[in-house]
Amino acid sequence: MESFKDNSLPRNASSWRKYSGGFLGARPDAIRFDADHFRQAYMKFMTTPGSHNDCYASTCHRMFFANRIYHKKDPKDCPDNDGHNVDTIDGLILPTIVALSDVNASPQVAMQNAQDCARVTRNSRPLQQASAAWAQLVTSTVRGGESITSLCQSMARALGMPSPRPKEAGMTACYMSSAVPAMLDHMVHFDSKSPKSVSGVWSSLLSNANAGGENVHRGSCMGAVLGASVDETEDWSQSRLVQGLYDKESIGTEIDSFVDAVLAKKNDEL
Repeated sequence: MESFKDNSLPRNASSWRKYSGGFLGARPDAIRFDADHFRQAYMKFMTTPGSHNDCYASTCHRMFFANRIYHKKDPKDCPDNDGHNVDTIDGLILPTIVALSDVNASPQVAMQNAQDCARVTRNSRPLQQASAAWAQLVTSTVRGGESITSLCQSMARALGMPSPRPKEAGMTACYMSSAVPAMLDHMVHFDSKSPKSVSGVWSSLLSNANAGGENVHRGSCMGAVLGASVDETEDWSQSRLVQGLYDKESIGTEIDSFVDAVLAKKNDEL
């Protein structure tokens, strides 16, 4: 069983951990990301009637299952790319969750696992590069010690993008080339405000939503980083970011299970 060697996290992340989470394709008895297990869970979820009520499936999903059903490809060979709608920022959502599970792993492991996650559903070199850089930003933010601005600058350099400026995101499309720079600008703008607060996270994410364009996945990615940067002394449980969730109780239970899976293995190795 793979596990984390060090269970210690910065105090400024502990409050946020309880209220930010998502889906991790890992076995219940493991912490490390398992691409094969995730692939099977993904296929089961997408083909089980009633598993979700989404009315739209991204291009990558449609291409994956077209390859599987019509071309009879092995699931590992089903990720595809149309050269237009696959190299997009929504591909960073799942690698974000995998990065959160790797907060105590080495940067190399965190980056590789994020790339492996992205590779399950998409055949995208730009996304591979962005997933690695994004994983390093996410894990470094949770661990603390380096400013969001510095981390955003490092990610921009790694991807050959312009150095981020402290300004709120404007309207952009979903493509990595425009959506990622806008996201980094927005996070640097948040970082320029002092002190950072729960209400500040709310205001920043609301501003992102009001910008229009591809604001949904951009906001999902940013939420993990902005939330992790806020001091734990504030009461997240009473914030609109939590109380405004219709299914906050079931979501909270899922998040707690995720946190337990990531952090509760230390005693097994002592």
